[in-house]
Amino acid sequence: MTKVAYEAPVLRAHGKVEAVTKGGTTGTSLDAAFPVGTPFSDVTLS
Repeated sequence: MTKVAYEAPVLRAHGKVEAVTKGGTTGTSLDAAFPVGTPFSDVTLS
C-alpha cells in the first residue's frame, strides 16, 4: 500500500460568521427537532 503525503488543512474566509450561519437573529421558527414552521409560542418549556 502506498503512503499518501499529508496535506495540512487550510483556513479560508467565507464572510462574517453571522451571515454564514444566520446566527445574527433569533427568527420566528424552531429548528429541525420540530415540524417545519412551528412558532416559538407553540412550545411550552418546563
